[in-house]
Amino acid sequence: MPRPNLVSDEDLMTRIGLVFRDVGYSAASLNMLAKATGLSKASLYHRFPEGKEQMACEVLEKTGRWFEEHILKPLEGPGAPQDKLRSMSVLLDAFYDGGRKACLLNMLSSPRMDDGPFSQQIRTMFSAFIDALSTVA
Repeated sequence: MPRPNLVSDEDLMTRIGLVFRDVGYSAASLNMLAKATGLSKASLYHRFPEGKEQMACEVLEKTGRWFEEHILKPLEGPGAPQDKLRSMSVLLDAFYDGGRKACLLNMLSSPRMDDGPFSQQIRTMFSAFIDALSTVA
């Protein structure tokens, strides 16, 4: 019988995401990620066999789902443009904790954008955001 998870998947992704937001992908060590999650390195590798890159991909996917549901769909939905923009601003302000949290997409970007392991995901998310804002404008 498998052992129960000590940390829920949702909480795990949040904690890992905070490390990436704080120090970036390159600087995020397995020690930092283990400390932030309360799991051993072995437990992290058990959950993420592909290591740190898999962790970052899953954090990006979770962030993308949140972004789709809370930002893109409301921007593309019915309502007055100013109401949609106001709502978006409130949600983004909460997501960035009033400017106290760094942009996850920026912190996972490679110095050479075209070479980074997450470049396509990040490019897709920014393009969707620009398209949604263009539609509202």
